[in-house]
Formats: sequence, C-alpha cells, structure tokens
Amino acid sequence: MSVSRRKFIKSGALTALSAGVIFTVAESAFGQKPARRPLSKFDVPYEAQQNPILYYDRATFEPYIGGTFIGRDSRGRAIELELLRVTENKPTSRTMTKGMSRETESFTLTFNASTALPEFTSIHVIEHPVLGKFDLFLQRTGDDSQLLYQAVITHLL
Repeated sequence: MSVSRRKFIKSGALTALSAGVIFTVAESAFGQKPARRPLSKFDVPYEAQQNPILYYDRATFEPYIGGTFIGRDSRGRAIELELLRVTENKPTSRTMTKGMSRETESFTLTFNASTALPEFTSIHVIEHPVLGKFDLFLQRTGDDSQLLYQAVITHLL
C-alpha cells in the first residue's frame, strides 16, 4: 500500500495537533495547573524549611508592633527588642531585570534594643511568646544614640 507524501504530512500534522489539544484539555478537565518551578536551580533546603520565618509575612508581625521580642547576648542573657515598625518595601519602577522575574513580598522590621546585641554575629535567634523561635539577620542602623536594628525579609511568591 502506497501513501502519498502529501497525505503522510497531512496526517502527521493532524496527529500532532490533536495530541496538543488533548493535553491542553486534560489539564483543564482535571483542574490541574502545570507546576511552577522556581527560577533558580536550587530548592529551599530542608533546614531552612524548618525555620518559621520562611512562612511569616508582613501581616504576621503587624499585630505585635510595640511588643517585646527576646534576643540573647554572648552569655545567653535576654535582651529585650521592641518592635517599632513594619515597613513594606516596594520595588521602584526603575528596577531593571534581565529575562524573567518573579513577584516578591519584601518588608522591614525595625527593633529598638535595650542593650547592644553581640557584634560577632548578625544572625540572632529571636523569641516571641506567640510566634516562637526564629532566626533573623539583624543589622544595626541609625545613629549611636539609639540601639536600632533592622531585619529585611523577602519572600518569593
């Protein structure tokens, strides 16, 4: 049985088109969305997933403005940190990206400390009676008259 070249190309194109339609309809029929992979090659390490700060957003901290958080000095003594403000960080329109970019949520926590935190580390274990224990990268900011510390948190959405 001989098949003409035209008929062969036509049937091949129709088969490919039909397969594409079937796979597209199947996704919507089952209510599934294709998995959205992160832009980076690496997933979040298991150890980082155990830290609750990964899941905290700006709304988590806003009710605790004026509240006391606890940090530790080099001897393990408690240092009180008062949460002064939670500030949303929005990208400016002048931000340049090359290629695809992902949406982020970014905010800054500003604390007033009762005494200075140890300078030999920037990552501090912070405790709160409701939020529990979590690690924060705290950077001293402001002038020398106040002990202000900031933590900038950015989550990929």
